[in-house]
Amino acid sequence: MTKGLFDAPPDPTGISGNAELIAKLNELRGWAGTPSLRRLRALAGPSDALPPATVSDILTGKRLARTPRLEFVEAFVLACLRAREHDEAALVAWTRAWRALAAAEPVPAPPTVVERQRRAPWWMRRAVRVALALLCLCVLPGAQAAPVHADATRAEPVTWWKLDDGAGTSAADSAGGAAAQLSGGVTWTPTGAEFDGSGRASTDHRVLAPENGFSVTAWVRLTATGDWATAVSARGGEFDAFLLGYNGDADAWSFAAPHADDGDVISAALSGTPPRRNRWTHLGGVYSAVSRRLTLYVDGAAVGSSELPGGLRGATGAFDIGRAVYRGRHNSGWRGSIRDVRLFDRPVGRSELNALANAKFSG
Repeated sequence: MTKGLFDAPPDPTGISGNAELIAKLNELRGWAGTPSLRRLRALAGPSDALPPATVSDILTGKRLARTPRLEFVEAFVLACLRAREHDEAALVAWTRAWRALAAAEPVPAPPTVVERQRRAPWWMRRAVRVALALLCLCVLPGAQAAPVHADATRAEPVTWWKLDDGAGTSAADSAGGAAAQLSGGVTWTPTGAEFDGSGRASTDHRVLAPENGFSVTAWVRLTATGDWATAVSARGGEFDAFLLGYNGDADAWSFAAPHADDGDVISAALSGTPPRRNRWTHLGGVYSAVSRRLTLYVDGAAVGSSELPGGLRGATGAFDIGRAVYRGRHNSGWRGSIRDVRLFDRPVGRSELNALANAKFSG
């Protein structure tokens, strides 16, 4: 890897205004080697969120009165990270900083009725009065505005199957209400759930929308190699939306996803070395909807990445532990143990993955 991995980018945490955000973006560009505006546009990928004229206006402060859109900030940060071949998980800090800045911005007071009347021409004022009169005649009693929902993204996992239940036919969800039902060859052990290749633990509904960006982590112990084995997957019709586990053809750990337009074609982030059988390993898969990139982490370290050209296919059904689905049929059963499976509705950063991988349990 290049030196970009060892030279941390500027930290946007704590920015308190548009001027500080623009200054940090300029600092980030300098850290990345000051790539040209055309280079930034190319590095940002297919979203075309960085037209050179827009980038120039924002970086020079011509649009200081307005906070840049999140799409712009994320695309700009990704382009700079890619220019230095730095871990793209650093994007998470910028997304959080932008959300904090947007939440802190004061909402401008709406103009008063008198101000609105002064701004509008006479014919518009008359039309408004007529429309209001008709509305008063037609409106139904008891009508109310639709509720405004807050951003659903949260720091904690949306589901957490510890798989330490020890007994019973279901695995409890410690983060929510999505219990996973056990079937086939699954047995409880002191260190997790043991799968014989035919067993699985499955939810009865979709628990998150991975196509919007997500992360999945799990502790796994593989007892047999050679054949494909899936630790965690999400059903997306006849094909899975994603698969975290073992790629038998490559003899490597894998975080993969079938293409949205052709399920027989997959993009896969692979480890560079074969798994060690009968050894507990922490796997993490991170998908960024902005960069359309899959990143695989093994024991807390990023070991491979792959671009998903058309983005992740939507997860339309249940989440499975211990198996995959191909053309509507179950396959790639897991042989070995699985424990501590977590799903996040956001790309998890490297420091968080390191913390999860270092929180080892006896086994």
